[in-house]
Amino acid sequence: MASRDGGRTWREAVRGLPDRYVTSITVDRTNSNVAFLTVSGFRTGHVFKTVDGGDSWRDVSGLLPDIPANRIHQDPLDPNTLYVGTDIGVFRSTSAGEAWESFNDGMPPVVVLGFASNASGALQVATYGRGAYELSTGSVPTPDFTIAFDP
Repeated sequence: MASRDGGRTWREAVRGLPDRYVTSITVDRTNSNVAFLTVSGFRTGHVFKTVDGGDSWRDVSGLLPDIPANRIHQDPLDPNTLYVGTDIGVFRSTSAGEAWESFNDGMPPVVVLGFASNASGALQVATYGRGAYELSTGSVPTPDFTIAFDP
């Protein structure tokens, strides 16, 4: 269900989604009509994207393995970079979900249940039974070393 008026009225927002449990939803930080969600289960897509506020959803799982996706996270510095936590680790897209790559950086193949990140360019990963990890995303902000001198 989705609402565009603060919850006064609701409408179904399931067109294009499989009959699976939704495990996470994240709304794009730069455009509230864009959102991503993940689903559990097998033999369907696992990551979906809407560009119309939930009126329709498109499968953007691409070549992700056919395993449950547990969490999706948008990079705070680059809205086109997404991380998906699955039952075998982390996958990353730098194209807003159009293509995916493994992003485990030394992590074992473990169930990923949560993410956190900050402006330092680090991604914290919470796992089931294997602790927490911190991965470098490469999205480190460029420092501004310009100093204004008044001669």
